[in-house]
Amino acid sequence: KDYKEGYLHKLAGVTFQERFFVIRGNIFCWYNRKEDAKPKVEVDLTQCVFEIDTLTKRPHTIHIIFNPKQKHYYISAKQDDAMHEWISAIQRGGAIDKAVLKREEDAKIQAKKDEIREKERAEKQKELDYINAQRANQSSSNYRESVQMKHGDMGQDDMISCPCFFDVSEADMKDQSGAKVFQIEVLFETQRWIILRRYDKISALHYSLAAKIPDLRKLLPPKSATKDQGPAEFFAAQKFLLQQMLDKIAENRAMFMP
Repeated sequence: KDYKEGYLHKLAGVTFQERFFVIRGNIFCWYNRKEDAKPKVEVDLTQCVFEIDTLTKRPHTIHIIFNPKQKHYYISAKQDDAMHEWISAIQRGGAIDKAVLKREEDAKIQAKKDEIREKERAEKQKELDYINAQRANQSSSNYRESVQMKHGDMGQDDMISCPCFFDVSEADMKDQSGAKVFQIEVLFETQRWIILRRYDKISALHYSLAAKIPDLRKLLPPKSATKDQGPAEFFAAQKFLLQQMLDKIAENRAMFMP
């Protein structure tokens, strides 16, 4: 078993008094004098935590907490090297560094917080997926209605041969950065898909195509509402111009196809 002995000063009341200390395996004990037959106190180090003391302001002091009885002991060495030798013996006896314990507890708390955040994120994603599915179904219905309005009553075969169409949906969705995005349904020949685009991406597309399609120049959706517009009016204006912009691109798609 590990064994260490020597004189240290122990806080008794408000003063530090010299006592003889012994570590034998996992037992930590002290005597009033080295010659005493029985120790004054014995503690099991496996049930203790310790830390370098900051409360008493005395140099080279170790604070030991005996957990079962919540007893606090302050022992002081004469030099820093001696203090660390006793710390090593205390650790070998089974005591846990309080700083390590705190890091472990903090890690558990953080892991729990991460688990809760991940669960909340998953729930929000599930809700968003449901909303997107509902919007996709509604958008598909809106698309068929818009095709009939633009091209009259058409059968399935006629619809497959139709040009490319875009259908703009609500703009109250947000991407991972928190920016609002437009949901745009695209139908081209037999393919159908939904894309989400932020305003800056739409603006960049407008800028890159306006030189080739002059009619696009006046169709860029406004980025900000005027002082006279409420949220609903502003979105309606955005959606109207964006729909016209996309329709104009669809009309001129031939110039972009190989």
